[in-house]
Amino acid sequence: MDDAIAACRILVVDDTDFNRTLIGALLNEAGFHNIAYAKDGFDALAQIEAETPDLLILDIMMPGMDGFEVCRRLRADHAYADLPVLVQTALSSSDDRNRAFAAGTTDLISKPLDRTELVARVRIHLENRVLIRNLQTYRARVEGELAMARSMYDHLLPSAALRASLKESAGVTLRSHTALSSDMGGDLWGVLPLAGGRFGLFLLDMAGRGVSAALNAFRMHTLIHELAPLLGERPGDFLTELNERAVCLLELGQHATVIYGVVDGAAERFTYAAAAAAPPVLIPPGGAALAFGEG
Repeated sequence: MDDAIAACRILVVDDTDFNRTLIGALLNEAGFHNIAYAKDGFDALAQIEAETPDLLILDIMMPGMDGFEVCRRLRADHAYADLPVLVQTALSSSDDRNRAFAAGTTDLISKPLDRTELVARVRIHLENRVLIRNLQTYRARVEGELAMARSMYDHLLPSAALRASLKESAGVTLRSHTALSSDMGGDLWGVLPLAGGRFGLFLLDMAGRGVSAALNAFRMHTLIHELAPLLGERPGDFLTELNERAVCLLELGQHATVIYGVVDGAAERFTYAAAAAAPPVLIPPGGAALAFGEG
C-alpha cells in the first residue's frame, strides 16, 4: 500500500464499542494505522473540527444525532464539502439509501460488515482523496507560477510614466490594449527611448504557448534592450543582430516574429524592419484609405 494512503486519517463513528473496535482491527490489519474513534455524532463533529480526517466511516443509526444529521451538517460547511463519508448501515430499502445519499453520503457499506468490501471501499476513497489533494496542490503551484509570470510580464510593458515622457519628448501618444489569456503566451511589445526625441518600437510574438513561451519572450526582451544602445537607430541591423543572438538562445524549433522600427514624431516618420511579422498599417485621418507597409 502507498505510504500516503496508509497514513491517511480515518475517523470511525459508532455508538457501539464493539463495532468501533472491530472496524479498527480490520483496518489496522489491512495496513491503515492512523485511525481515530468517535462514540456519537456530537463527538464526531468536535473531532472533525479539531482535525479534519481524510475519510469518515459513519454509523447511520445512532442516538442523539444520527448519521443523516452528521452528513447534513458537514455538507453545509464548505470546508468539508469534499470529505468522503462511508456510511455503514443495515438499512436495505431504496428509500432509506436514497435518503442517505441525499444527506451527503459518499458511499454505503452494508451491515454486517464484510472485511474485503470494507477494505476495498476505504482504499478506493482514500486513493481518490490523495489524488485530489495532489491535484489541488499542483494546481495551486501552477496558479502561483502563472501569477508570478503575469506580474513579470506587466513589469516588462512600457509604464505610464515612460509613455508620458515620450509624449512630451517625441510628441507622440501611445495607446495599447493588453488582454491576458488563461494561460501565458509569448506576445510582447515595448519602446526604447532614443536621442533627438525619437524612440524605437518593437512587437514580438514567440511561437507556442504557456510558461515556456513566456520565458522565451522574457529572454528576447533582455536581448532587445541589450542591443538598443548599439543598434537602436538602425532597424535592419538591429533585427539582423537580434536574429544571430536568438539562434544561440532558443532551442531548435523555437522561433519568434518581430517588427522593430524608429518613430520620429517631428518628421512624422516610422522607419522599420520586419522579421516574419505582419506589416504595419497606417490609418490616415479623415477616413482616407488604409496604407499597408511591406513585410
